[in-house]
Amino acid sequence: MLCNRHRKAAHLTCTGALFFFLRIGDAADDIAVLVHDDRVLQSADQIAAEQLPVLIAEHLTLCDLGLVQPDSLGLVCQLVDAVKQPLIHADHILSYFHTPIITQIRAVCKSARQFNGECHMIALVTGASRGIGAAAAKRLAADGYTVIVHCNRNTEQAQAVADETGGIVMQADLADFAQIDKMVDAVIRQFGRIDVLVNNAGIALTGLFQDISDEDAVRLFQVDVGGTMHTAKRVMPYMLRAHQGSIVNVASVWGETGAACEVHYSAAKAAVIGFTKALAKETGLSGVRVNCVSPGVIDTDMNRMHSEEIMQELAEETALGRIGTPEDVAEAIAFLASEKSGFITGQIIPVNGGFHI
Repeated sequence: MLCNRHRKAAHLTCTGALFFFLRIGDAADDIAVLVHDDRVLQSADQIAAEQLPVLIAEHLTLCDLGLVQPDSLGLVCQLVDAVKQPLIHADHILSYFHTPIITQIRAVCKSARQFNGECHMIALVTGASRGIGAAAAKRLAADGYTVIVHCNRNTEQAQAVADETGGIVMQADLADFAQIDKMVDAVIRQFGRIDVLVNNAGIALTGLFQDISDEDAVRLFQVDVGGTMHTAKRVMPYMLRAHQGSIVNVASVWGETGAACEVHYSAAKAAVIGFTKALAKETGLSGVRVNCVSPGVIDTDMNRMHSEEIMQELAEETALGRIGTPEDVAEAIAFLASEKSGFITGQIIPVNGGFHI
């Protein structure tokens, strides 16, 4: 039999059974949850000692398939000996199973985290030092996420957002894929997971198509398209391993309709929309949802290049008669990040007040 001695989290895994302990607060005993044959049991007493070799054999099979880390077998053996326990969040263990019972187990874990006042859901928001990104970071933090506040240059503003949300700042130039790699690796080392990725960072160019320099055009695509795709690429393995995750890309109404004097920006955001739809088709069966918000005219620094007169004209062209706020977009992002949108993927959600219908 297995004894239950102050374990934070430990597990035995196989294709038909899942066994783990979840420590709650300062309780003397842990909550033991055993899933076997699609049944949730609240006691470890119902697992026979003779089952342990089978569980370990199944665990080795999962290792061979690359579904779990090979070195975790040693942790399983430690659990069997009831000597030491691996410090693995219970949610991570769920990532190896795709049975209907998984929803019930996640509910147990969620309740336990809430009881303990802890949150292990991690959201990475790029371009989060201001505007839509900052609003999204604050909104996700309000939903209980630990937020990684990414920035390129505006470290002071990013730190202010992190201080307000209880998150941390990560700096990277998204035109440099090596910096993206370093950022994602740092997040994984510290938190072990990324549950939500908000690809918000982007730059814009205004001017006649033939007047935009090649250098400026290339950088715009490197950040707006390349940075978005590569960040998703680096985060994806952890979401696939967890068999869950939400990626929310931020495009623009100009990516849908096109805009004169913003040809490069329009083309880049159209690429983000196409990327969203294609990636959603590729990752849907793996439990990873990919969606996109398409803001209209929003009161951000990017739009403050326009005169007051132009902004008023744009407001009048909007069915709701006003310019949108970053918070308007953040609400849509938070919805797409949450389980409330669990049956939504590959969609482009307009947040434009009826500017484009």
